[in-house]
Amino acid sequence: FEMAKITFEVKLPIFVMRQWVRHRMQNLNEVSARYTELPEEYYLPTVWRAQDHLNRQGSVPTQEGADWHQANSKLAEEVYYHAHNTYKTLLERGVAREMARIVLPVGIYTKVHSCWDLNNLLKFFALRDDAHAQAEIQDYARAMKVITAELFPWVMEIYEEQRIKPV
Repeated sequence: FEMAKITFEVKLPIFVMRQWVRHRMQNLNEVSARYTELPEEYYLPTVWRAQDHLNRQGSVPTQEGADWHQANSKLAEEVYYHAHNTYKTLLERGVAREMARIVLPVGIYTKVHSCWDLNNLLKFFALRDDAHAQAEIQDYARAMKVITAELFPWVMEIYEEQRIKPV
């Protein structure tokens, strides 16, 4: 399980990347905003969740109507627009990319190459494809599981069996 490797090219918002890097047992290479001008690509949820009052780090679905979700999206879009315009203005003024990027919010997308051995990848799945994990990183873990199952079908079959019925 530590000899088989898989590398993913992943585009994800920086706030999800912060959770991703907590898994130290991977080789990770992120596109550098020091060398590359960042495109105007930001994460905007289709549904906004409410703060969970039982779990300080969690969220829960809300009963709020469509107007609430649209108003939240509008606020986020305004911040993204203003931040990116500020970023572009700083670059136009000759400010270094490594400095200009400080005004960008964590909803901006980044790109990484993430190489895992199967042992640590399965541990990542166990933690991030779990109801306790943030929904956005669950989505990435599930997509990675599909790819992993194509490359290592027997491993993933046994993994799923053990998740349902541990030995």
